[in-house]
Amino acid sequence: MEDLIRYSQRQLQLSIQKSERFALEKIKKLLPKHPCILIKGLRGSGKTTLLRSLHSQHSLMVSGDFLRIKNISWEDVYKTAEKMNAHYILIDEIHHLQDWKLSLKVLCDWAGKEKAIIATGSSALSLEKAGDIKRRSEVIPLGGLSYAEFLAHVGIKLPSNIPSSIYQALFASQNLEESYHRLWKILSQLPLDQIYKHFPSFKEQPLPALYEAVDREERMRAIIYSVIEEDIPTLVPKMEVRTLLKAKEILHYLAISEKISINKLANLSSLSKESVVKLLNLLEAGGILRRVPSGGKNVLKDQFKYLFTTPLMRRALSYGTTDPGFEREDLFAKIIASWNLPFSYHYPQSQRYDFKVGNLRFEIGDRSKRPPSHTITVLEGGPLSFSQGRLTIPLELLALMERV
Repeated sequence: MEDLIRYSQRQLQLSIQKSERFALEKIKKLLPKHPCILIKGLRGSGKTTLLRSLHSQHSLMVSGDFLRIKNISWEDVYKTAEKMNAHYILIDEIHHLQDWKLSLKVLCDWAGKEKAIIATGSSALSLEKAGDIKRRSEVIPLGGLSYAEFLAHVGIKLPSNIPSSIYQALFASQNLEESYHRLWKILSQLPLDQIYKHFPSFKEQPLPALYEAVDREERMRAIIYSVIEEDIPTLVPKMEVRTLLKAKEILHYLAISEKISINKLANLSSLSKESVVKLLNLLEAGGILRRVPSGGKNVLKDQFKYLFTTPLMRRALSYGTTDPGFEREDLFAKIIASWNLPFSYHYPQSQRYDFKVGNLRFEIGDRSKRPPSHTITVLEGGPLSFSQGRLTIPLELLALMERV
């Protein structure tokens, strides 16, 4: 019990840097209503800093690793919290405990309305499997930084309604000309020079852990490989080491390719199609890949395009040899996915646009193409313009639509 108190007090002394993730305010609003909150995400996404920002004299903070090494039971944790009169029990990296799902369920039931349990897990894969826990708690996914969060990090705070305003301008307008006028009104109220200026740095630092990194691509690879080497074996302990090692090869092929089939990946990796599909599903669950269905006529139901959840992942896995246009597609998909909008990738390029979101068609980042009328062209560093039924929007402005 004394070990727990000392550990918690040490963490309180480290709670100097406040989390810049917008999820912090969301969790504070949820706490009165939800006695059990799980924060899941990749390593380096700022979960520990977020937890420390919630830590106070009225909470008990521990780590799953500490509990496992010290062989401390959940009953001792709860009794210590009662002794301290703690309102919250904060548990960092709970997935380090072998029986964490069952134990956390019991702890959440114990807490009831008297105490709140807030836990983080670096293993998105393990948390995805915790179906019973998800029914009893609020699950907060913590992905890569949004551009608005990054701007806040460099001291530029935007109005909180900007994401919804841009969304409404694009998806609730009668036509693209109306979208243009609504977007122009939003753009005129923003520090445009700063938004353009910081965008390259944002792409280089999609996670808080990369702020001070010397070699960001190397650090990003380490984060990705931790999912392959630590998270997947936890979820699928019987998976062969050889198959896991092939996951790195598959990611490299995806990083340098615009489109590649399951058959081609199976041939390149010397794995069965079933093994390739299983790995792709696990990498998607682990927060590395994003699967986008192919649209248009004569498309197979199981035909997908795989994008990366942050552009830097693609560059890190391709060792800097990828097409920048692919990275822009990764970011576009990240923005759209934040609104849970169904969208599809359209191929071949003879259709002259990349994505269809609802009834809107988007061409991403190619100034040489002349997309068909009633298409939105997204250009990095480009202007906001409307001409002959075509809307052009800066990627920097669209990035501010991401919802967190």
